[in-house]
Amino acid sequence: MTGKEIILKAFNFEPTPRIPVAILDGYVWMLRRNQISFKEFFELEDYGAAIAIEAFDDWESDMVHSNMHAINYLFEIMGGTICADKAGEAFEVTKPPLDAITDIEKYNVDEVWEALKNRPEYIAHIKLMEKLKEHYGDEKLVIAGSVAPLSLAGMLRGVQNFMTEIFDEEDAVEQILEFTTELLIRHCELQIAHGAEAVFVADPVASGDLISPAMFEEFAFPYIKKMTDALSKYNVPFLLHMCGHTQARLEPLKEAGIQGFSLAAVDLKEALDTAKGSYAIFGNMDPFAVLQSLSVEGVYEHCKNLGEIAGLNGGYVMMPGCDLAPATPLENIKAMVKAAYDVTN
Repeated sequence: MTGKEIILKAFNFEPTPRIPVAILDGYVWMLRRNQISFKEFFELEDYGAAIAIEAFDDWESDMVHSNMHAINYLFEIMGGTICADKAGEAFEVTKPPLDAITDIEKYNVDEVWEALKNRPEYIAHIKLMEKLKEHYGDEKLVIAGSVAPLSLAGMLRGVQNFMTEIFDEEDAVEQILEFTTELLIRHCELQIAHGAEAVFVADPVASGDLISPAMFEEFAFPYIKKMTDALSKYNVPFLLHMCGHTQARLEPLKEAGIQGFSLAAVDLKEALDTAKGSYAIFGNMDPFAVLQSLSVEGVYEHCKNLGEIAGLNGGYVMMPGCDLAPATPLENIKAMVKAAYDVTN
């Protein structure tokens, strides 16, 4: 049974021969390993395929994806500034494009999308998606990467500024969330058209560490639901990620139309019990405190315990609960994989 088949069974709450295992993002890890920048990665003749395939194979991940960071060129297109030329370091938005939430009225989603999809870096991201699908075929699940509407809105203004204005500019907040939702639907659709078989959407601003349950219901949930509704016609799994404490998100998300929820700081048994039958649980493993910092033996024991809690009846994918920390030893990633394979209950 292929990794793709195993992970799809997990989404459907079907018994699996082993725990499926994956990595969230990991492209900064790749850059550090090869001592190149995002700018250099996008300019590679093969669009970074050799680097990405080497990493995904070394990680033994059942899920692979193109360079999720290509959408960050949106900030430059809309008038902000970015930094992508530091070897082995993360993409940085050095100046958000909006000086106020109300500035969103200056932008047309059709024009912005046309400019983004024609950026050389974005084209390279799509070409890499095609190469990954061609290389892996049905061996691994190829996924589209995206950010969620609320998080993109926050990034366009600067998250701290966005949060201070969110209750003072109701009309503009609705306008920016409609703008980001429509743009991100197109972003996901194009990736699906070029080989993606699932959609993975990150919504860090919707974390319980940043907004209340009431704010989640008003500003995050409706726009996640608009994305899942719009993409449902493609019949691909929709996977959602949130950082931090997300216990209060477990119950509402049962109505969001998602097939998987990636989390970092919730009791795994509680998450599995709440979500069962509605969506699969990904992660719940601290990428720094566990996967990067523990010994090989410590990582194995921690991950083996998670796998034994989840069992082999589907509904769980072993994965770090956020982006792979750049200094994570490959031996620790392999210990996670071994733990997933060694679960037998």
